[in-house]
Amino acid sequence: MDGNELIHRYISIYIEEKHKKRGRDSLRQAVRKRGRAKQKQRSKRMKEQKILVVDDEARMRKLVRDFLVRSGYLVVEAEDGEKALDVFFADKDISLIILDVMMPGLDGYQVLEEIRKYSKVPIIMLTAKSEDSDKILGLEYGADDYITKPFNIMEVKARIKAIIRRTGRTADTNQVMTFGDLKLNEEYRRVFVGDREINVTSREYELLELLASTPGKTYTREEL
Repeated sequence: MDGNELIHRYISIYIEEKHKKRGRDSLRQAVRKRGRAKQKQRSKRMKEQKILVVDDEARMRKLVRDFLVRSGYLVVEAEDGEKALDVFFADKDISLIILDVMMPGLDGYQVLEEIRKYSKVPIIMLTAKSEDSDKILGLEYGADDYITKPFNIMEVKARIKAIIRRTGRTADTNQVMTFGDLKLNEEYRRVFVGDREINVTSREYELLELLASTPGKTYTREEL
């Protein structure tokens, strides 16, 4: 190999490596961009959490509503069980319900039982009763948590955040991109074909995720 051929070979290798690096950088940028977009979506969802407060005492509803609004939540109210059901079934964006037990007409247990026929929305029960039997009954009907009156409003906020964080994490871990038999678990970066898990490298997963998230888009070799 003479000097010119050697120079041309080095140039070719250099250009090829530059293309590979540019492709890797483009892939990283695309993955980071998608990650930032997903984070913004999660933040937006957190800011737009809507809570239904159900209590026959106007003073209690106002106390909880004002605090939750200051904390960044959207709040809708109902003063009795029947109104609570009407509001819940008319509004598909409710993320959590704070439900008083002792109300005229339909009590909290009846409302809880009716909602559980159709939805798994998180529900925190408010009660003036401290007996374990009352709490057990509510949990058996499907309540997610119990708070006894009188309560510390900061405790209510902490319980709400814990439940929303827990249910939100469940939703994310269940988020799977599906294309025919191909499934990508975005939380754990796992790949399945049918029920069989396929072992892939980190770069292979990033490529699959990028292609799956932009169906129909064509990428050049340099971009990948």
